[in-house]
Amino acid sequence: MTYNQKIVLTLLGAAAFVLPMLPSTTTYTAEAAIAAKKPTLTHAQDLWLASLEWCESRGNPNVKVLDSNDKYSYGAFQFQMQTFLWQGKKHGLVATSTTEKQGKTLIYDYGLQRQLVAIMVSNGLEYHWKNCTRKIGPYPKDLPTVPK
Repeated sequence: MTYNQKIVLTLLGAAAFVLPMLPSTTTYTAEAAIAAKKPTLTHAQDLWLASLEWCESRGNPNVKVLDSNDKYSYGAFQFQMQTFLWQGKKHGLVATSTTEKQGKTLIYDYGLQRQLVAIMVSNGLEYHWKNCTRKIGPYPKDLPTVPK
């Protein structure tokens, strides 16, 4: 870590999360928001996310599929735009001012998608991937999980 950063530990159950402290002259960016919500996953949770990714897209982060509800799903975890923006904004991973047009670029960000999935499923929202969850089983609830 550089001299401009401090480590702040917040205990959530058995998990410790590291949040870089930004100097006052630095603008709070999407990258900083992502770093602040970086999940700490158990091995089982990490494997579950990899299984979900494989089930949804066969690991292709650039895939776009027209779903049975007549809406497109994008990327490795097959987010629909409405869900991606709603949950991304809710958890501070996507700026609240992000438009759908801007979202069409962000939605293909693999790291962003993966972090958002980890947050969502740890908060009981795995039903957004109900078909694959039926195949791979429920998200492992063992600690540590990600912040709400």
